[in-house]
Amino acid sequence: MRCLGNPGVLLWWITISATFIAHDWMEETWRSKGACWIGVALGCFSWFTLLSYLVSRRHGRFSSTTLLRMSQFSGASLLVVAIVTGVRLVRLLAHH
Repeated sequence: MRCLGNPGVLLWWITISATFIAHDWMEETWRSKGACWIGVALGCFSWFTLLSYLVSRRHGRFSSTTLLRMSQFSGASLLVVAIVTGVRLVRLLAHH
């Protein structure tokens, strides 16, 4: 729920969708957008299922520090991807 209530997540998916459409990786049809949505849903479901499985198998073996570092690495990775995407979009707009 924390993730769904985060406006940054919505902005992230808007940016990704715009990038996919701008590079012709996704058509502007409901069928294409639906296929992308299903792919994202399956990917997220698979990731969180795997993560839940690993954490449950190693219950108590992940320290608070390890979980904090995983969270920090995940956030830093998303920031790097956002910066790279932003720079690419700015460069693309500057050339047009």
